[in-house]
Amino acid sequence: RHPRGARVIAFDARGNMWVSRTNDGIVTMIDIQEGRAIGQKDIFTGLKKPHGLAFDPASKAEGDLYLAEEGGLSRVAVYRSDARNPENGWYEGMTDLEEVELSLRLYSSIVPGKFLELPTSRAYRNHFSRTIAFGPDKKLYLSIGSSCNVCIEKEDRRAKIFQVDMKVNRETGGYDVALVPYAIGLRNAVFFVWHPETDAMWATEMGRDELGDDLPPDEINIIEAGKDYGWPYCYGKQVVDTVFENVSETREHCAQSTPAYIDLPAHSAPLGLAFIPDSWPEKYRGDLLIAYHGSWNRSEPTGYKITRIKLSESGQYEGEEDFIAGWLTENEKSFGRPVDLKFGPDGALYASDDKAGVAYRVTYEAAERFEPVPAPSDGCRVTGCSGEVCSDEEITTACLFQPEYVCYQTTVCERQANGECGWTETGELSSC
Repeated sequence: RHPRGARVIAFDARGNMWVSRTNDGIVTMIDIQEGRAIGQKDIFTGLKKPHGLAFDPASKAEGDLYLAEEGGLSRVAVYRSDARNPENGWYEGMTDLEEVELSLRLYSSIVPGKFLELPTSRAYRNHFSRTIAFGPDKKLYLSIGSSCNVCIEKEDRRAKIFQVDMKVNRETGGYDVALVPYAIGLRNAVFFVWHPETDAMWATEMGRDELGDDLPPDEINIIEAGKDYGWPYCYGKQVVDTVFENVSETREHCAQSTPAYIDLPAHSAPLGLAFIPDSWPEKYRGDLLIAYHGSWNRSEPTGYKITRIKLSESGQYEGEEDFIAGWLTENEKSFGRPVDLKFGPDGALYASDDKAGVAYRVTYEAAERFEPVPAPSDGCRVTGCSGEVCSDEEITTACLFQPEYVCYQTTVCERQANGECGWTETGELSSC
């Protein structure tokens, strides 16, 4: 459990979790051993909207951490092998968290120094998140959202995904760093990952506001180098935005742009996404999970859940279903908002929640499916994965057991006075 604002999750080479807490300007480390958190501490404080976290997979060191604040990129070594020696305070049984604290105290500034400046904005909602990740090519990628809801950008480093070009300067011994546009026309692609089989980049994209409850769709895009994804002129499947519909060049521009791969419900606010690994049950393998952060300006709230995008072996869209829901209550109040999704070194799914201030660990257990009872003469039968449904036809439900399902065994599934199948209460139910 963290204080508020848990956003991006990153795992270091030792399997420990690092979490950015954007609103509080903090990066927290959680020391994980055998799937359990044995300690946590705020490692970096006083930052300006820290968001993206990424460990360099090509580094010879265990812990070269890249950190993206709104206004810049930083790099810092959080583990130093020479920290573990008697002169520097080494002692038997030092935890990873204690080693990080010692390494930073001995060798690094507590607040990392920026090696690349990034655009900032005074307005809170003008897309301040900066997300980073290393791709299969071992290069660093950076996403920067637009400065507005819908407009022609004046800042060239907005509404794009960049490749961060870092070359060694032989004279200074440091790096010459530049941002190289990778894809454009992306209003706010806050999170992106790579497909485990094709190495293609997939990104979530938030659509603009002020077009009503149902427009425009949020998106999943497959990002290709050099492509234009339409913003601000169009959204979704090359639909022209009404702001630009009277501009003669707009339709031609949109026709040449890359359409969304998958349209998502408007205002769901898709953030983190993760492909389900082969270590999970066969029915889930290769599918895509998406964290819907949830709407803030819709007349009826939507999102506030994690959904599963079903994909064929070739990556074709086959449908969507809820994977984890319940953060949004029946009276339209939320007690949590999922953000990032990462599968850890232990194979478990980890999800951050910036409203509840927690990180969830999701695992699975093999379970035998409840076998439906044959329907009696009145046609009503007990069905559902856990025997929790009384219906006149077999119903398929998610195999998520709830303790109250046990109490259904004390009731009678039969046709009720209204003609529908339902549960008849018994004295055993009351005691249960």
